[in-house]
Amino acid sequence: MSEPPPKLVRIFISSPSDVAEERKVAAEVIEQELAKRAAFRTTLKLDVFRYDDPHSDTPFLAGRSAQVSVYQRLQSADAEIVVAILWARMGTPVRNPSDPVKILYESGTEQEVEEALSAGCEVLVYFRRGQPPMPDHDHLVAEALVRWRPTLSLFGAAMPIPGCGHSSRRKRRSSSA
Repeated sequence: MSEPPPKLVRIFISSPSDVAEERKVAAEVIEQELAKRAAFRTTLKLDVFRYDDPHSDTPFLAGRSAQVSVYQRLQSADAEIVVAILWARMGTPVRNPSDPVKILYESGTEQEVEEALSAGCEVLVYFRRGQPPMPDHDHLVAEALVRWRPTLSLFGAAMPIPGCGHSSRRKRRSSSA
C-alpha cells in the first residue's frame, strides 16, 4: 500500500523592508530546516511564499504600487500560516485606488495580517528586538506600529521568542467565537 501524498501547508511571510534579512532567514529555516525534520518530511510539504522571493514570478508593473502587485499575486488569506515580522517600520501605506488620498491600511503588512486573521489563518507575529536605525522622518511610521501592537495583543498572549524578538500569536478562530 502506498503512503498518502504529503499535505501542502502554505506559509506566507509578511514584513516591511527594515526586516528583509529576518524575512530571508525565516524562509530559509522553514524550507531548509523544518522541511527536513522527520516529523514533517513525509506528512507535510511546506511551501513558503513572500513578495521578495528571488524565484517568484510576481511582476512589479510601473503603473501601480509594489503592494498592489504583491496583493494581486500573493494573498495572505491563501495560506494556512502567516508569519509577520516587524521592527521599527509598518511599511508603505495602502491607498484606495479610486481615492489615493484615502489610506486603507497603515501598510501592506497590516493588510496582509488583518486579511489572514479574517480568513481564519494561523498568524504568528514577531517583533525584532534592539534599537533600530530610525531616520527623522520615520517617527510617524513607528507611531503607527505602536498604535497597531495592542490590536495584535487582542488575538493572543505576547511572549518573547529567543533570538527572534517579541511574538504575538493568534489561534484560528473557532466557530463559537
